[in-house]
Amino acid sequence: SKNDEIILALRPEKIKIARCKVESNEVNILVGRIIDITYFGSTISVNVETDSVGEFIVEVQAWNNQETLEEGQKISLTWSPDAAFTVKDIESSFKEKKSFGNLIST
Repeated sequence: SKNDEIILALRPEKIKIARCKVESNEVNILVGRIIDITYFGSTISVNVETDSVGEFIVEVQAWNNQETLEEGQKISLTWSPDAAFTVKDIESSFKEKKSFGNLIST
């Protein structure tokens, strides 16, 4: 129902980072602050803190990153609607796979 609490699952690489506040009617926007950046060769791992959902990690491809990222920087995070799944959806999908027994290796 409308007031039910849900948990979203979202792959870190599906989130896009913008240095400025994104002006959009999109609902999938969070504003946060970079608290740590780690470079892993072709991937950049960015720890972000937001007021609304707390701390989480965003991963971007170094070659595809058009933004200069710095610790302490305020950023906007966006993702496409089809990139997120509710945990309930994932759990039910997992249960369906398990019900096939040995046909599917997990």
